[in-house]
Amino acid sequence: MKYYFCVLLFFVSGGLSHAQYIFNYKDFSKVQDVFLEDNAKVSNSFVVLTPPETGQKGGLWHQQKVKVKNGFSTSFSFRMQNGGISHTGDAQSGADGIAFLIHNNQSATGVGGIGGGMGFEGVPNSIAIEFDNWQNDEANEPNDNHVAIHTLGTAPNTSAARSIVAMNSNLPTILENGKMHDVRIEYAEGVLQVFLDKKKVISHTIDIAKTLQLDKETAWIGFTASTGAAYCSQEIHTWQFKGDMPPPKTTEIEKPKTLENRTIIGKKVIEVRSRKITLQVWDKGVQDGDIISLNLNNKWIIEKYELKKNKKSIDVYLEDGDNLLVLHALNLGKIPPNTVVLTVIDGKRTHQTLLNSNLKASDSVEIKYKAE
Repeated sequence: MKYYFCVLLFFVSGGLSHAQYIFNYKDFSKVQDVFLEDNAKVSNSFVVLTPPETGQKGGLWHQQKVKVKNGFSTSFSFRMQNGGISHTGDAQSGADGIAFLIHNNQSATGVGGIGGGMGFEGVPNSIAIEFDNWQNDEANEPNDNHVAIHTLGTAPNTSAARSIVAMNSNLPTILENGKMHDVRIEYAEGVLQVFLDKKKVISHTIDIAKTLQLDKETAWIGFTASTGAAYCSQEIHTWQFKGDMPPPKTTEIEKPKTLENRTIIGKKVIEVRSRKITLQVWDKGVQDGDIISLNLNNKWIIEKYELKKNKKSIDVYLEDGDNLLVLHALNLGKIPPNTVVLTVIDGKRTHQTLLNSNLKASDSVEIKYKAE
């Protein structure tokens, strides 16, 4: 069962079809298609990237890469509140800020430095758009209320002045005033624009595809935030994205492109270190009668199973290299599409993803195993 809004829209112009990928997260307590990292957690319906405590950092990432080369639009609402500083009992302004990140590293996870690093310090191959509420003198920042774009191309990023390619330190509002703020980021025809509370604060010419090394025009997107000796609660309340549909993932393994006359789609990638792994499947949302089968390397390992809220576990052995796991939906349940939460347990490591399938296409995961 789906708990977030995610659609594909097809536009026809001049005889060519164009697919758009859209998501709209309004209640993070029901979203299954994101990762939370480090100190980030869901509180009620929103994500707290950092609680109002010292030395915190957190990340919020979309679970799959999105296409960014030819343009996109994303918007979100955030709030900064309950600021303080550790060595005084008086109310002080908080720190350190929230950043929206575009990066293309091995996985979506990987939050950087705390304090002035704002969670993106040290993240390579990235572009960060920061909403900074603390003045770090060592970074030559102009004040404690500015928006800036940071990138060093494929090199590790930094929150210091040397990575700034655009900045606005004269904002129309105070970032940390305990109120909700709306941000819209537009990238089109090589121009990156940032709007804060409906007012344009940055417009910068940049070629994302030439600045970063992308994966077939795609990259990870998400948020980071951090605190140091000063702190505040830094929150993401809603998040929307609209862009071109990412290209299908290709693999080197010779596996069928169809399964019982259905197209295999998705192909998320999980890397593991153990030949023997445990797979767990369950319906994390409302149990609505979804019936599935699982196919690993062209062999059925689970057949005609009705998903429950309780996890069903199965141990499997992988082949060297690439292994293709395909979700095969036998019905659509009461609330289409057929959706399953999949956990891959690799020794002490756990990987989790969400698979969706209908009666025409089967979602899949590529599990990579390399013997040590």
